Amino acid sequence: MQKQRIRSGKRPLYAAVAVLVYAALFGLSSVGSYVMAALVFYLAYGLLKRRFPDRTAELPPRTGDEACDALILEGRAALEQIGAHEAALDDAQLRALAASIGRQGGQILQRLQERPALAGDLRTFLRYYLPTAARLLDACVRLDGGDAAQDVRARAKEALRRVDGALSRQLAALDEYRLLDLQTDMDVLEDMLRRDGYAGQQPAAQPPEGGAR
Repeated sequence: MQKQRIRSGKRPLYAAVAVLVYAALFGLSSVGSYVMAALVFYLAYGLLKRRFPDRTAELPPRTGDEACDALILEGRAALEQIGAHEAALDDAQLRALAASIGRQGGQILQRLQERPALAGDLRTFLRYYLPTAARLLDACVRLDGGDAAQDVRARAKEALRRVDGALSRQLAALDEYRLLDLQTDMDVLEDMLRRDGYAGQQPAAQPPEGGAR
C-alpha cells in the first residue's frame, strides 16, 4: 500500500523558539553568533525528533473504480481493527494469527489496488473473512479467565486458522493470476461460528465476473 510520510510541524516551531531564547540570552551581533544560532536550531530539531516523530499515513486508493476504492477502504478499516486487537491480546498464538491475517490481508488489498478488475471477484471474500477475523479477535480480547474462556479461545483459534489459511491460499492464487472459489470454505466456517455464537451476517455471494476458478 502506498504511504505518505507526514513530518511533524512542531519540531521546527520549537527549534525556532530555542533560537529565540539563544538570541535573547546572547544576542546576534556577529557571524559567529549566527552560526551558533543555526547550530542551536539543528540540535534542537534533532533532539525533538524523538518527542515529535514523523508519521506515515496510507494514501487513499485511486484505482479509477469507485466501487473498488470503497472495497479497499473497507478492507483497510477491518485491518486496523485486527491490528488493534493484536496489540491487546496476551495470547502468543492469537497474536501470531492476528499478525499473519493482517499481513496477508494487506497484501491481498495491494493486489486489488494494482488490479482493480478483481473487485467483483474478491468483494465477498474480503467482506467476509476480514470482518470475521476482527470479530473473533475482539471476542478473544474480551474473554476473562477460567476453563470456559479457554474452551472458547481454543475454538476461536481454530476458526482464525481457517481464516488465515483461506487468505494464504487466495494470496497464492492471486500471485499466479488466478482466483479461488472459497464459498464452500466460507459456509463451513460460518457453521462453526454459528455454533459458537460468533456468526454474523454473511454477504450474498457475488456471481463470478471472470477469472479461472
